[in-house]
Amino acid sequence: PAGIFAFLAVVIGIGILISRSRGAVVIMGVFAVIGMGAFFYHELSSAGRSSRPWVLLALALIFGLFIRLGLVALDSRGALDRFTGMKNFDSVAGDRVMAGRASLDMLKAEGHWGSGAGSFRHLFPKYQQNYPKIYRNPQGIRYVWQHAHNDILQFPIELGIAGTLLLVSGALWFSIRLIRAYFWGNALSV
Repeated sequence: PAGIFAFLAVVIGIGILISRSRGAVVIMGVFAVIGMGAFFYHELSSAGRSSRPWVLLALALIFGLFIRLGLVALDSRGALDRFTGMKNFDSVAGDRVMAGRASLDMLKAEGHWGSGAGSFRHLFPKYQQNYPKIYRNPQGIRYVWQHAHNDILQFPIELGIAGTLLLVSGALWFSIRLIRAYFWGNALSV
């Protein structure tokens, strides 16, 4: 099953890079470094095992080459350009805070019944216009917000109370099943 897990990890990594989400790319990178470090530490520190350091070195080189070829083939420059294109972090963070306030206004108006899954980008301009800094740029072109950049706000806005409760109860049910199956000791319990 290790090959299946590795394949699924690559598929998830490709999805993250294609999404061009800065936060997801950073978290994926940190997780990959920690995961590889833990693997190599485990392999090198296992007493009584017949592991050879040159095999681990070869594995690391092949893994690095695989990542490099994958990044080139996917033209990952778009995901990396999102980091370099972010000139003023304080301005971006301030805009996100202001978008959060506008989303909170939207939640107060739409949160009981929900506006429908995927409707955020269509209804947000109605609330966005109350915050001129995130509504139009200095040239007068309107900013388009596809998402709230805050799932805790966006889920109830789109799904309403009933949909959000259904989503949370499903996640809770799945988590309880995993804990009862002692998933930490059996990777296939999922």
